[in-house]
Amino acid sequence: MSCLDARPLRVVERAEVARNEALPDGGFLLTLRAPALAGRVEPGQFVNLYLHGLDASLILPRPFSLMSSDPAAGTVEILGAVVG
Repeated sequence: MSCLDARPLRVVERAEVARNEALPDGGFLLTLRAPALAGRVEPGQFVNLYLHGLDASLILPRPFSLMSSDPAAGTVEILGAVVG
């Protein structure tokens, strides 16, 4: 998808956490198994993550920027930090 393409990309997929690594600087590297998403996104694009569970209806989705995607492995990576 070109950055000039005004149509939003919408992929809804239940992802599995493949890895959640704490980094020395207080950040984290989250790897998600999401084959449909991995094949259609590029680094720098955003995804909204929703939590599924007992009280998930009380938590709003959070936007995260994608660090990388690997369509062959069906994974995407998010590099983040807890702020605030």
